[in-house]
Amino acid sequence: MSFEQEWAQLKADALARQAEGGMRLNQLPADSGGGAPAASGKDLVAKADSINGNANLLVEIAGCFTRAARTPS
Repeated sequence: MSFEQEWAQLKADALARQAEGGMRLNQLPADSGGGAPAASGKDLVAKADSINGNANLLVEIAGCFTRAARTPS
């Protein structure tokens, strides 16, 4: 197959995919067992101090980014 033939085939394949439209997402087949784990009967418990600690860390990280953005290079 020559380059021109291969290039024409690749362009035709790309146009066919565009004609299908929509967004394609990579995902597992429905029967493969992916997704949410089965319920174990235990409730998820989140303590206020761990949530507050994570929020404080995110605020600190955001502050680092904003300071870096304002600092001339």
